[in-house]
Amino acid sequence: MIYNLPCTKERTLSGSIISQEKTGRLWRIVDCDNFFSCAELFYILRENYGILGLGTIRKNRLRGADAAMPLKAFRYKIYEGLKKNRRAVIDPLDIKNRPHKAIQAVSVEFSRFDNVGHFMSMTSQRRCRLCSKLTTVTCSKCQARLCYVIGSKPRNCQIICHFKK
Repeated sequence: MIYNLPCTKERTLSGSIISQEKTGRLWRIVDCDNFFSCAELFYILRENYGILGLGTIRKNRLRGADAAMPLKAFRYKIYEGLKKNRRAVIDPLDIKNRPHKAIQAVSVEFSRFDNVGHFMSMTSQRRCRLCSKLTTVTCSKCQARLCYVIGSKPRNCQIICHFKK
């Protein structure tokens, strides 16, 4: 039904037609053509009737809003909104494909320097705790990977780690 309503800039004729149409059924979402859709219509439907509006809005009904936002500004707006609502975006694919790393227990200082039970054993190759070079030597008590290399460039991270200077 069309009612005699003033057609002003704030309220277009097409918006008046849809907002004044009475139906016996409660609609949850209204999908509009671009002739009928405008921001004011969607606001009226949402606030007065609890109906969500969906549709493409013509450029002449944007009321001076920018048609396109730069990608960087768009992402920053999303970031600010998530920060304001204290939500974090977690990609579920990252969680599934992430390798499980062994958690290294932090050794207590006095047990590290007690000179009892620190035996070196050969294990799989990993990074040294002090110098970050590859090593196969592990302390059996601390479970720390430590270098013990003899040769032209000797290094002994095991001594540095287990003895106070």
